[in-house]
Amino acid sequence: MGIMSLYHDICLGNVFGSGHPIHPITVHYPLTTLMAAYGIDMTVHSRPYLPRLLTSLLPSTPVLAQVAYYSNAAGLIFMAPALITGFHEFYEIYKHLGTKRVEDGVVLQSYPQRTFNVAAIHGVLNALTGAYSLYLWRARKNVPGHMSTPRQGLASGLVLGSLIFSAALGGKLVYDYGIGVQRQGSAIEDKKAMWKDLSRHAE
Repeated sequence: MGIMSLYHDICLGNVFGSGHPIHPITVHYPLTTLMAAYGIDMTVHSRPYLPRLLTSLLPSTPVLAQVAYYSNAAGLIFMAPALITGFHEFYEIYKHLGTKRVEDGVVLQSYPQRTFNVAAIHGVLNALTGAYSLYLWRARKNVPGHMSTPRQGLASGLVLGSLIFSAALGGKLVYDYGIGVQRQGSAIEDKKAMWKDLSRHAE
């Protein structure tokens, strides 16, 4: 096994008999921190239009601006492993596009065209989100109080919608198309045993 092949397997989580892909573990941290950053940015600039009862419960605008800025910075840091492992998951789909991995008559993973299409959209949206967050960090790092502009607040709202949609596509890849589900490590034997059990009950 070459170094690049080993690196690819590590990014997929296929090491030491592990049956759990790494990518689903890494996505929660950037998702939550970036959603918080964008949502707070929207709140800062929509504050004058919110009910007074609600705004009275919120921290001050300078505090919200700081929280949004540092949440975005944390999201950028957390996004690095998510993007790296996500790329390797996408490459796995591309490499096996149009095929099925079958062992002992059990389909471990199938890769129809629709999985590639959904994964490509998912990846592009996430890359654009990362680019926007990087821009937002650089644009605000030297601004007093790290305050965003109204245009940035509006853009954050749009990117928040894109991020939620992309997260839904990631869920579709797993729950609808079974990407990464029992495809490697010890989970393969569990999948084979499950199908054998179902076959016995069907007879």
